[in-house]
Amino acid sequence: MKTFEKPVLILHGDGDGIVDMSYSERASETYPDAEFHILSDGGHAFHGESFQEAVHYITAYLQGLQCIK
Repeated sequence: MKTFEKPVLILHGDGDGIVDMSYSERASETYPDAEFHILSDGGHAFHGESFQEAVHYITAYLQGLQCIK
């Protein structure tokens, strides 16, 4: 991960019972250019409000990347 230089978006639900939050936290600290968000009431898959929150972060992230080529 340390050598991967492109931007990375990491989204993790605070209710994920499959992947511990520490993995995403460590990844966000390891990637040189990472944006990390914790989704409230999100599980391993995002549904309902956490899905809408994920879409918001993804859309904003991708719009920001359009300026970077």
